[in-house]
Amino acid sequence: MIRPLHAVAALVLGAALVLTGCQVNSHTCRNGECHVTTTGTGNTLDIMDWDVRVTEISGDSATFTVDHSPPVRIAVGRSERVGAAKIRVTSIEGETLKFDVK
Repeated sequence: MIRPLHAVAALVLGAALVLTGCQVNSHTCRNGECHVTTTGTGNTLDIMDWDVRVTEISGDSATFTVDHSPPVRIAVGRSERVGAAKIRVTSIEGETLKFDVK
C-alpha cells in the first residue's frame, strides 16, 4: 500500500509544479556585484537589500523593476540603471535568465 501512496504524492507534487510554473532562483554576491539565475517571471528576488522583480522575458530581452521602480527592458549584453541598481543581462535561454546586479 505504501507504493501507491508514493505514486499519488508524486503526481500531486508534479501537478502543483506545472500549475505554479516552477521557479528556480539562485545568486552569488562578491565585492558589491551579484550574479543571478532565475527561471520564469513574477517572483521578487531579494538581492543586496533590493527587491528585484523580472516582469517579462522575451527572446532577447527582459524587463525588470527594482523596489517598485518603473519597468526597464534590457537586451542581452546590455546594462541599464533600474531604480538604484545597475543590471546587465548576460543570457536568456527559454525562460532561464542570467543577469548581474550592482
